[in-house]
Amino acid sequence: LLVLAYGVFVAYAVVWVPMLVGFFEATTFSTLPLLTQLATLGDTAVWWGPCVPLVFAIPFALWVYRARRSDRHFLNSVRHSADLATFSELLAALIDREVPMDRALILAADASNNLHFQTACRRWSRQIRTGEGIASECPEGGGLPHWIAWLIQNSRDSSQLAAALRNTARSHHDDVVRRSRWFARAFPIWLTVTAGGAVTLVLAVSILGPWFLVLVKLADQYP
Repeated sequence: LLVLAYGVFVAYAVVWVPMLVGFFEATTFSTLPLLTQLATLGDTAVWWGPCVPLVFAIPFALWVYRARRSDRHFLNSVRHSADLATFSELLAALIDREVPMDRALILAADASNNLHFQTACRRWSRQIRTGEGIASECPEGGGLPHWIAWLIQNSRDSSQLAAALRNTARSHHDDVVRRSRWFARAFPIWLTVTAGGAVTLVLAVSILGPWFLVLVKLADQYP
């Protein structure tokens, strides 16, 4: 949508605006200052045309790069919740089938395809095999919440542990669905209002403005 809106604006400034300015120059009517400015932009479009997308693309690329590194970003937060739901559900299923905990942790983490989960679970698996206590994972690091380590370390009933993990999976799954639906509804509206609205406003003013100006001049000349 952004590319289409920008293409329409450039085509309008290069093709349509010079025709309007030429019409006003051929008559006694004065043109709008906006049209004059757009005509100037159209004459230099070969220079600024390719640069404007870069001006917006570079900050957008930096925003995406920082978003991928920040666990507090909306999209990363949704992905983290989805990975945690997958991990918790599969770990509960493996516990029900009496898979050894050190092996179940690795399988569940690999299925989630989350590098932080895989690193934490491999460390936990080594600690379980050696009889050490499981060290809690820091939630700010994008890994598994500390209370999952606490559940695994202190739970004596595998059925209760599996039930708690399923509740966790259900909660995070519902959260992912809710936020994904909100984003799917809000983002197109925001994009349409900002990009489409701005282009529509410029086109409406630059097209309807001269038309109304012509009508006013004709009304003055022929009362």
